[in-house]
Amino acid sequence: MSSFRPVGGQAAFSLLELMVVLVVITGIAALLLPALNSAKSKAREAVCLGQLRQWGIGFGLYTDDHGGYLPWEGARDDPDRPDAWYNSVAPYLGKASWSALKAEGRAVHTGQPDSIFVCPDSPRRPDVRPYWGYGMNYMLINTRGAYGFPPTPRRRLGAIPRLELTVFLTDKGATPDELKSHPTANPRYDYLSYWHHGGGNVLFGDAHCGWYEAQRLRDAFQTRSGNLDPELIWVPDAVHRP
Repeated sequence: MSSFRPVGGQAAFSLLELMVVLVVITGIAALLLPALNSAKSKAREAVCLGQLRQWGIGFGLYTDDHGGYLPWEGARDDPDRPDAWYNSVAPYLGKASWSALKAEGRAVHTGQPDSIFVCPDSPRRPDVRPYWGYGMNYMLINTRGAYGFPPTPRRRLGAIPRLELTVFLTDKGATPDELKSHPTANPRYDYLSYWHHGGGNVLFGDAHCGWYEAQRLRDAFQTRSGNLDPELIWVPDAVHRP
């Protein structure tokens, strides 16, 4: 017999009925799982945006204390300079600097939970060392005078013409593919892989943040005013070049 005997005068489920219930529950779970995964991804994206906003506050506090000047962009081959953004701005957020964490044996790495330096949605690649989950726009400090612009080894926040449109900091998409990481954001190389629904999060000079599709982030790198994206400026000096 496939049915259970009644217990205490109450009818019990038959084996067939139990199987039907399990099938229904499994079907409901299968329908809900994509929505749940999407919600988790959106939540991680929101955390990333929140971290970028914190960095925006830190940049503002830093420039207030340093005559309006931005911190240095940093470099992979000279990562421990104290004036690099990831070392000089982090203490304004009540966090240990990138170099201090490394010295303490807690070096920043991909997949690191609850780290202001790591996007929570980035791929887990612990073999990428050293690692920066966010990058400063490499054209904010144009030390070598790239693209024919005057060299700008230091830049004042107030000297940037369209602060509300100028990219300051972004999460990055090329690192896991290249097996290298840099503390700067360069759209010619970054955004080759994506983890925020095909795009990336951006912090602008006025401390607001937004999400942009990866191809648009790459295409927005322009060196002449007539070609500038109406919402994204990578090259501050391009505003004054016809």
